[in-house]
Amino acid sequence: LTEEGIFYPEYSVNTIGMWEPFSAYKIKTNAAVDLEIYGSAYPSKTMTVPAGWSLLPVISECDVDVEMLFGAVVDDVVMVKDIAGYGVYWPEMNVNTIGVLLPGRAYYILSDGAFEITFPDCGKASSLSYPEKLDFSNPIWPEPAKTLLSHSIYIQQEALTGIDVGSLLGAFDQTGNCYGITKIRKSSNYITLFGDDHTTDEKDGFAAGDKVLFKLLSASGQESVDIEAEFDPALPQSDGHFTENGLSAISGFKAATGVEFNNLSSLVNIFPNPTHGMVNIAGLESGAKISVTDVQGQIVVVAENSIAGQASIDLTDYNAGVYFIKIEIDGQNIFRKIVLR
Repeated sequence: LTEEGIFYPEYSVNTIGMWEPFSAYKIKTNAAVDLEIYGSAYPSKTMTVPAGWSLLPVISECDVDVEMLFGAVVDDVVMVKDIAGYGVYWPEMNVNTIGVLLPGRAYYILSDGAFEITFPDCGKASSLSYPEKLDFSNPIWPEPAKTLLSHSIYIQQEALTGIDVGSLLGAFDQTGNCYGITKIRKSSNYITLFGDDHTTDEKDGFAAGDKVLFKLLSASGQESVDIEAEFDPALPQSDGHFTENGLSAISGFKAATGVEFNNLSSLVNIFPNPTHGMVNIAGLESGAKISVTDVQGQIVVVAENSIAGQASIDLTDYNAGVYFIKIEIDGQNIFRKIVLR
């Protein structure tokens, strides 16, 4: 998978064709694999980074210090981050949990303008600083799946007044699923939110537009409380909803009021899934509003359930793929993923 092409063997789709030099690819497999790449080494290690979001390949046989690589163009670099990981280099916020770029890997990069970088020769590498291994284990929240889609949120220092170092901050959707987690440090705090992986049947991350709810778990691991985040309007995303490649900053926290995770989601049953067209939704209350969107976020079906019970949606005329059902009940949203064969 690239930003423009895709190789999807299950559906006999291949719009990538040949591997291209100075290019990076996102790969998802069902198990660990070793890939042998054949070809000749390029004599030049200089490449152009375009403006906006792109994939950055590491053109080196050895580890590369991220700050040294971008030192001369740091004013143009907004962010470098792991693909399906927690590592972030965010110069403006003085955040660097990547440390080094690893050969054989690729990273997301966001730049204000196009520029050139040259990967150093291995013999000229200086001493490298490797990031600490992150440990988010706790007795209450499961660690979220690290998917290809993410939203980065910086936490301003003043927002952490009264919050102990070592506490865990978790990000949840409105049905109580944890899709982001971080451990509070003395400084340079941020949280990575992971988005829903479109290639899996289950919902394993935030869907586009999901409201993000936060919980705080004390450093002792004994107490969990709901808290509300206040967002800095100076950052691109400040409405508190998940956006792919979103950038946000939290300027404050306050105790949440009236925020509860109830069991409405467990009462709603959607079947069959996967489906060949007809989708049944059981356990609905009267007045429930239903909408179906495709992976691009386009709404394809809108319906309202006038009486309690079951509703049916016909997707027979739509293309095979992944779709998302949003059910609004009493001001709360339930999101489910379905696969149309």
